[in-house]
Amino acid sequence: LFVLWTRQAFVDYLEADTVRWRLLASSSAALIKEMARKDRDVRRGDVVFKNSTEGLAIVDHTGSMLKANAAFERMLGIGGGEDGRHSGLKDAFRSDSKPLVLPDSLKDTWRREVMFGPDGSRPGILSITPAGEDAEGGATCVYSLIDISEQKSAQERLEYLASGDQLTGLVNRRALDQRLAGLRDVPFALIIVDLDHFKDVNDSYGHGAGDRVLQAVASRLDAIRHDHLKPDDILCRIGGDEFALL
Repeated sequence: LFVLWTRQAFVDYLEADTVRWRLLASSSAALIKEMARKDRDVRRGDVVFKNSTEGLAIVDHTGSMLKANAAFERMLGIGGGEDGRHSGLKDAFRSDSKPLVLPDSLKDTWRREVMFGPDGSRPGILSITPAGEDAEGGATCVYSLIDISEQKSAQERLEYLASGDQLTGLVNRRALDQRLAGLRDVPFALIIVDLDHFKDVNDSYGHGAGDRVLQAVASRLDAIRHDHLKPDDILCRIGGDEFALL
């Protein structure tokens, strides 16, 4: 009788609180869906982290790596496994030919151009973003490293094309003008060398022969610069058959 009475009481309780139980069931279903969605987001994020061509690492407040993707390890020449991932990054980056001093604490994203790699010869952009606290309450950051070696090479090539003379390998008038602009209130000497009757060489022997004459003159003048002038003095071809020593 007691069991029957208890069962009936429970049935009455359920029937009396139908709305509350429906809300509870609905909330549970919504919670399960939200947890499943977050789990999918975490798994997708992990796939992006592992396969990104951008170097990514999670670093704790001591500067030790908690996790790094393959691109980050490859850029820094760090082996995989526990030894590599828990190594410090104190001397991993350089700036102005000195070890980069990394910030102790961050509130916003920090970004700077750095040199990295096993021999410190590759240029890159390092970004450090706060990522909250770890399980022990310590601050963590996400390191993002982008290799800009190709962009730097292209930039240097464009600068060379803009300021270099393709025939002789010397710098051109644009480079001379830039150097002169930086010599205000500084004493200097400017020597202009002009080849007499150079037009006759072109007219008599062709432009190919004229080009070889210009290359020979440039080589001899550069030898004079190397032997008798200071290392920062420059030799320019300023146009046609004219050269300048500054």
